[in-house]
Amino acid sequence: MATQNKIKQAIVFVHGFLGFSAWRVLGRKIYYFRALPPELHALGLPTYFPTLPRAGVIAERAQALAHYLEDINAEYIDLIAHSMGGLDSRYLIHHLDPQQRIRSLTTIATPHRGSPLAQWILENKLPFSALLRRISRPGLIDLTPNACARFNAEMTDRPDVLYRSYAGYRPLDEIPLAFRPWAQAIQKAEGDNDS
Repeated sequence: MATQNKIKQAIVFVHGFLGFSAWRVLGRKIYYFRALPPELHALGLPTYFPTLPRAGVIAERAQALAHYLEDINAEYIDLIAHSMGGLDSRYLIHHLDPQQRIRSLTTIATPHRGSPLAQWILENKLPFSALLRRISRPGLIDLTPNACARFNAEMTDRPDVLYRSYAGYRPLDEIPLAFRPWAQAIQKAEGDNDS
């Protein structure tokens, strides 16, 4: 990596399962992280929004993230990751950061202990669940509680990285109708959640 034009810090936002960086729909650009990309770019902040394999397994998504980070000429990198992106980032920090450029990881709504929703989708007989299984394997399997238990046994925290994790709660009656069955499945297994 060249030292010329090297920046001190880069902030990388990592999308979750079935996510994307940006889509163009009917002439409008839709961002996974909503208004953040244009707002942060307007401020001149060194921010990046990679696109990972949407339904890939954690190792595959982390490898894609590592490849993306190779092109960022920064002394250190702070990762902000949503949902499965947090697991991908943990894998990357543990296995794929030989230069130890990752300085911090902030996860938002990451299922560090797995998601009962993933298990529910894999086991449920409803047609919608069958469709989700069809478009979301093999990555969905990596999100089950059993898979995450195995993952956590291997992915120890690196002492030179600052880890933060944020989760949320939303009352069931405030969750959009389309997501309420999922929120109910999670609530039955684990209690309050943000769906």
